[in-house]
Amino acid sequence: MEGGGAAAASASASASASASAPAEGEKEKEGGKDKETADDPQFVKDLLALHDKFMAVVNGEFCCHSLFQKALKDAFVEVVNKDVGKFKNADLLSSFCDRLLKTGSSEKLSDAETEEYLEKTVQMFSYLTDKDLFAEIYRNQLAKRLLNSRSASDEMERMMIGKLKLKCGSQFTAKMEGMMNDLAIGLDTAKSFDEYIRTNEEARQSLGRMEFAVQVLTSGHWPTYKNIDLNLPPVMTRCTNLFKQFYEASSNHKRLQWTYMLGSTVVKGTFGKRSYDIQLGTLQAAALLAFNVESPGSSSNEPKSFDSLVKTLGMPEDVLKRVMHSLSCLAKVKVLRRISESSSVADVDKNNNKQEALIKTTDSFIFNEHFRCTETLLSGQEPLITPHSPPLFYSAHAVTKCARSAFRWRRSRKATTVNAWKRTVPWPSRPPSCAS
Repeated sequence: MEGGGAAAASASASASASASAPAEGEKEKEGGKDKETADDPQFVKDLLALHDKFMAVVNGEFCCHSLFQKALKDAFVEVVNKDVGKFKNADLLSSFCDRLLKTGSSEKLSDAETEEYLEKTVQMFSYLTDKDLFAEIYRNQLAKRLLNSRSASDEMERMMIGKLKLKCGSQFTAKMEGMMNDLAIGLDTAKSFDEYIRTNEEARQSLGRMEFAVQVLTSGHWPTYKNIDLNLPPVMTRCTNLFKQFYEASSNHKRLQWTYMLGSTVVKGTFGKRSYDIQLGTLQAAALLAFNVESPGSSSNEPKSFDSLVKTLGMPEDVLKRVMHSLSCLAKVKVLRRISESSSVADVDKNNNKQEALIKTTDSFIFNEHFRCTETLLSGQEPLITPHSPPLFYSAHAVTKCARSAFRWRRSRKATTVNAWKRTVPWPSRPPSCAS
């Protein structure tokens, strides 16, 4: 027993020292200040390397003796459950898995290396006492990967879920498996809807040139998302009504509920002689398209007040403020111009590249005819703008040209019960008016 205690003390002391040191490595420079990030992999990598080191000692020097295995386990249970820095270790472990499993990561690993890292991370997970916290964080990150098409491999996702299932049982991973199954079933629904469109002349005329797809999700499997009120533009409303008609005919006793805040769109905007593909959230796209709808007798570029946008879009004021800030106040993404109560349009022109303050209810907004951009921009839910070229993710097609702006958009609409629509829409400057 003394030998076991000595091994535990040695492992715990070394692990604690190593676990504390990488916490500084979690920090990155931002504006001259250190900022901790949950997705920094160095801490978890060092923790895994430390575990491998002592595991090799137990297996080699002590012939896998049960006392030393227990000592190693007790040491790492203490270390893994002792949070260092701003983030909990459950968050760091889950974020490390997210980094391995999503596309666009800086981790350039083969499938074998990725599987090895995941296996080791699951071993660290087994030492956690608050496994439910890890499960909640992991499920939210899994949802983001799946809904945003950021998952590198469905096979890897299912393999990771299988490893967690072996450790904690089927109930622990039931919702994660349900999420994966929803996407698989959604492929069949999408094919059925495409066939419905092809065989229904009225449906084809309603969609026009739009590409439109829907991913249906089971609300009990996915994280709970906030529902935000939104008055959809008429063409969007026609699309949702079309899918609702199709889905209710094929699935009885199921209610569809759209979650607009998870949607994404691609809008083609024409600014002068230049066109851009603007990747936006659904709320941003609806706000931007509101500037394309003109009432009879109105000016071609008449400012719209914040209050009028609230009435038009039906969004809560706090949500609309964030949306309008993203479209009018980001230094390189000002597709709209903000007119403060104390400024004029000319004043806004002079300060077009100056970061504006918070949006006020007394502000007005106007289409930015002088907007120019030469690079791809993306910041979280903020717009992604590129000089216009046929995007790779949808087929080339004719686009309506308008005097002031033409919009073509592809949306991925997520819902709690219904999730995801993706489409490409030629958008006329004066859409036909119809009830939302």
